[in-house]
Order: sequence, then structure tokens, then C-alpha cells
Amino acid sequence: MVECINGTAWKMSNRIIPFGDGRNFLKPEIIKTPNELPPFEQVCNSLSACSTYLVDSVLNPIPSYWDSLGPFFEESFVECGIEQFLSLDSVGIDEKAKLSSYDEAKIEDFKKTVVLKDGNYYVDLPWDYDKLAKVDSNYVPSLRIMQRVAVSLEKQGLYDKYLQVFNDYEKLGIVEPFSVTPGEYVKYCWIPHRPVFKEGLGVTTKICPVFNCSLKKKGGVSINDTAYAGVNLMAQLLDLLLAFRKNNYVLLGDLCKAFLQIRLRTEQDKNRFCFFLKIKEKLCTYSYNSIIFGFSASSFILSYILKFHAERYDSDEFSSIMTSNFYIDNLVTTGRDYQSLIEVYNTLRKRLKEAGFDLQSCNSNCPDLQKQMIEDESITSLPSFKKVLGYRYSPSLDTVRLSPVAKANTKCVILSQISSLYDPLSLLLPVTIQGKVLVSQLWKDKLSWDQEIPETFTASWQALAKELNKLGDIEFPRHVLVDDCPMQLICFCDASKLTYGFSLYVRQGSQCSLLFAKAKVAPIKRKTLPTLELLAIYLALKVVPNVLKALGTINVNSFFLVSDAQVALSWS
Repeated sequence: MVECINGTAWKMSNRIIPFGDGRNFLKPEIIKTPNELPPFEQVCNSLSACSTYLVDSVLNPIPSYWDSLGPFFEESFVECGIEQFLSLDSVGIDEKAKLSSYDEAKIEDFKKTVVLKDGNYYVDLPWDYDKLAKVDSNYVPSLRIMQRVAVSLEKQGLYDKYLQVFNDYEKLGIVEPFSVTPGEYVKYCWIPHRPVFKEGLGVTTKICPVFNCSLKKKGGVSINDTAYAGVNLMAQLLDLLLAFRKNNYVLLGDLCKAFLQIRLRTEQDKNRFCFFLKIKEKLCTYSYNSIIFGFSASSFILSYILKFHAERYDSDEFSSIMTSNFYIDNLVTTGRDYQSLIEVYNTLRKRLKEAGFDLQSCNSNCPDLQKQMIEDESITSLPSFKKVLGYRYSPSLDTVRLSPVAKANTKCVILSQISSLYDPLSLLLPVTIQGKVLVSQLWKDKLSWDQEIPETFTASWQALAKELNKLGDIEFPRHVLVDDCPMQLICFCDASKLTYGFSLYVRQGSQCSLLFAKAKVAPIKRKTLPTLELLAIYLALKVVPNVLKALGTINVNSFFLVSDAQVALSWS
């Protein structure tokens, strides 16, 4: 051993190998000592002006569109346009998206970065680097939002509980503090966060932080704008919804903190997910070591990692379930006998654990499987309902229901409430379509978003709201399909001046059940009734092939299409 600067090294021939504390081999002027944390209020008081509207849009979001993640995450807040409200209408219509050359290139580049290390997957994020260079640091609005969050929670006596969430994340290695001076804030991307509250009977209030990766100034670019978000998940939803209605027994589960288990490989990516916290009157700076909820690429990354992890094992039933039976982090699978489903449960938990994922919030309509879940502590209680693909599912009754809606008196809020009616199978279409008709009429009258609607519309909405609130009491059987029994499909098409659509029934043996339905509001530019009748038939023929694909191996021995429109039938 020989001395080397201020440390020690092994001497080998004409080379040396330093070992020990790395700071012993650096010059004092390049060793960065931790900066003293600046006073929180002092930094906030020195900030430049910030748009109040920008801050309010993060702290008090009023969604006027359908949030594609809302039915699956209570804390969901994903920025999107009004077209997202219409994307639910694509269920059953859009075939599974074919990958473009751009998609293939992005996915291939991403695949090369995936590494399993120390029980977690590490990735490089899929960016559009031309856009990424235009993203603002957003440190001013992020600090203003943090300032208001701290004041609000301190008044409620909840701020310590909010900080405890981040303390737990730090212990798990999900976030880490880093040292940066206020003059260097502009070199990082800062993500604002706010609390959301979950309450349950018999438990204290639970606080969760929600990050807004869509924050941008007028004409600017957000972090979400620059990421590759993958292909549309709606195409997969129909397969899972119909699979959920098969077989005697159900296995349900969620991946606990799924996004947070996928870690970031590079410091550059970590520096794009920084955030502020006020701790003991000091301003603390943190960065994420994982992908986060609210980031537009997170769902794609999680979906890909599950498929990537499944490929590490034999091409068996369990790998197939891992690949095809997750919607984001929700597991939905069924089986004809409970013994095989128990084996699926045990094998999936073991394989997922090897990737850092913990299968929790499990449930089943099988008492034996429920008993094992309780022993494994993968289920902490037996709730009356569990959210499954947006529906409320009762394991004890093996039935599904919708959730009720609240009051509304403006075009904006009415759209929000109607879009919250999550019924992708359209089991209650005769009622829910009335909401879309009402929105169409509001569009025709060209009301502004927050303008109070006329009394005629108010009366219509109140009458409809009474019916909508009763929908949560209507139950539908989950189990309507059997894998090994041939079936008939009967499709009824119809139209009125306001809407057109179809209902698809399945018959197996002596049992006949509503399987799927779809309707659309008639175009604002008026069409003749025979034309709308023909559109109903066209819509059915567009959807049925995709339903047949989703049914998989079930033998459909006959299909009947029924319409009472002689003119349309003569045209078709």
C-alpha cells in the first residue's frame, strides 16, 4: 500500500488502485459541502410574480372531461383535453392499435435500457428530446403551490401527516434529498404537488400527495408533453371486461405503489422530477428515484415492465396472465375451479415479488381463496364492494354496480358528472345515454363553460340526476359466460331522432344475458331516421368482430342481427 493524496492505494506494477473514502482523492476546492438549508419564507418572498390562475388550477382542479385513470385511482388527476371524454365511446370500436414505426422504435429504445437490479427494475425514460429542451423549470409556481399547501395543512393540523408520507418514501429509497442553492433551481425541473384525502369507516384520514406533471405556462411545454405515452389502453379494456364476466371464480388484486417500484437509472431523469418541501421552516429539495403517478409515460412503462418480467419465465398460464390480465396495476382474472385460481394467486405473488411488486388489496368470490389472502395479509378486510375496472363489484353476491353522481348546475360541472358515469359495457345505456343527449343540447345552445344553464335544462338535469342516483342500486350478474359451452349472439339495433345504437345478448344453454351495448348521440347536423337506423346497424357490425376476438376460444355457433327498419335492411 502507498499514500495517495490524502488516502491510501494499492500499488500494482506501475499502477495504483485507490480505495476508501472518495473524498480523500479529491482536491478540497472541488469537494462540495452540504449547503445550509435556506429559510422557506425568505425564498418564497424573493420569488418573481406567478400567475394565480396557474397555481389555482393545480390546487383546485375542476375536471370537465373524462379522466381515463379516474375510475381506477381515487387520487387521479391527469391533464387531458375534452376528447378524452369521448374516448370511452371507442371501447369495442377501436381494434387493438397496430404499432407504427415510431412506436416500434420508441419501444425498442426503451427495452434496451431496462435492467433488473437488487429486486427492482431500472429504466431510462422515453423522451422526445427536442421538446424536452423547451420544458420550463417551473420552480416559481411549484414553490408558490408548496407555500399554499403548507399553510392550508398547518391550519388543519395535517401537515405533519403529509410530511410523514415523504419520510416513508425516503426510507424506502423512493425519494432522496439533494443539495441545491436557490440560484441553481432553474437547472432542474420541479413538479408541484398537493394533498388528496381518503376517508374510510373506522380509519383515520389518509393523505396522499398528487403530482402535476402537466403544469406549463401559456404556450409552454410540460414534462407530460415530452414523454412517449405508449399506445391506447382502451383497446385492452374490452378484453378484460369480457374476461371478467367468464367462469365461476374471480381473482382480483392491485400492485401496491406499482409506479414507485420502477426506478430511474440516470441522474438526468431524477433531476426532472424534483419537488419542494417545507420542513421546520426550512426549504428542502428532493428528487424522485422512481416513476410517479401523474407522469404520462408511467402507465406504458408499468405495462411494458410486466410483460418484460413475464418473459423471464416459461410461456405458461401464469406468464400469460401477467402479460394480459393487468389493466395498469389492477389484476383481473377468473377460473372454472378454485384450486387452479389459488395456484395462480400463489405463483403470481411469488413472481411479482421478484420484480419488487407486492400484490395487495386482493379479493375473490371464493371463500377458500379469501381465507388464504387473509393469512397472507394481502387483504386487510372484506369490504362489501371492490372497484373492478371502474365498476363496483360485490364478491359475496358476485354482482356489479355503477357509482352514483352528484348535483350540477353549469355546463362544465354537468359534463364532469356525466363523464364520471363509468359504464364501458353500457349495461345501463337507456339511462346514461340521456346525459349525452343533454350535453349535446347544451352544445347546440353554445353556453360558456361556467354559465348557469337555463331553467329548462336545469329541470331536465334534475329529473335525470334522480334516475342516475338510483343506478348504483341496480345489480347485474358478473358471471354470464362459460368457456367450454357454445353460445349464440343476438344483436338488436335501433334508432330515434336523438340516438342510435345496439344491444348484444349472449345465450348459453337456457341462460340469456346482456353482454355489451353501445349508442351514440345523433349528429348535430340532422339525419333522416332511416339513415340513423342504418348507422345503428353499421355501429353493431363495427363492434361485433372485436367482441368475438375478445371472447377468445369460446365457440360462437350462431349470430343474429335484428332491426325493425325495413328501409335500412334493404340498404344494408
